[in-house]
Amino acid sequence: MSETSKLKEEISHCFSDLRENIDKSFILMKNNPNTKDEMIEIWKKYVVQFIGYTFNESEKYGNKEVFKEITKALIFGK
Repeated sequence: MSETSKLKEEISHCFSDLRENIDKSFILMKNNPNTKDEMIEIWKKYVVQFIGYTFNESEKYGNKEVFKEITKALIFGK
């Protein structure tokens, strides 16, 4: 298995975990509507961390195009 294939598989596992946690968040908010603001803050925190880390790594490796493309995908779904 190539390094790219291994990475793709690892990211796929991470995405499965992410989806599971998103589902848990919505179930929690449905069962406890007063947790909505807390859930929003939790998810915002990690989205900001993801964007910040991606930006820093793009800068570190001199590849700003990666950050631009990931950001575009997050904003526009492309």
